[in-house]
Amino acid sequence: MHTIKILCTVFILFVTASAEGQVVQAINWTGIGKTNTDFLEAWMSTKTGNDFSPEAIEEDLVFLRNLQVFATVFADTNATDEGIEVTIHAKEVNAIIPLLGFGSIEENFYLELGAADFNAFGKTGVLWGKYTW
Repeated sequence: MHTIKILCTVFILFVTASAEGQVVQAINWTGIGKTNTDFLEAWMSTKTGNDFSPEAIEEDLVFLRNLQVFATVFADTNATDEGIEVTIHAKEVNAIIPLLGFGSIEENFYLELGAADFNAFGKTGVLWGKYTW
């Protein structure tokens, strides 16, 4: 898996080396369902209308991977007459995790049931709830 990330990075840097100095025309997303792309773009270095930078795209990919709501994240670029189109391909993980706990202390028994959403409202927040009996 680490080798694939390195190869994707080298590929992006190689393909996009001639694109430096051009403007980012658009940022497109594929594979995004729940996560709010406007929220993600607000935290990214690469922005529509800014100068294109392969280093900024690599930083953005590291940022997206560190969110831990995507199984895979990679990007490719397409040079047009108007500028560079950046397409970010991401595969979201199922971020809702069931919670189950039980135990006893002396004569007391307890049972906990709940769920945690690690991509709450599509903004990578954590929302969880549980019931203890």
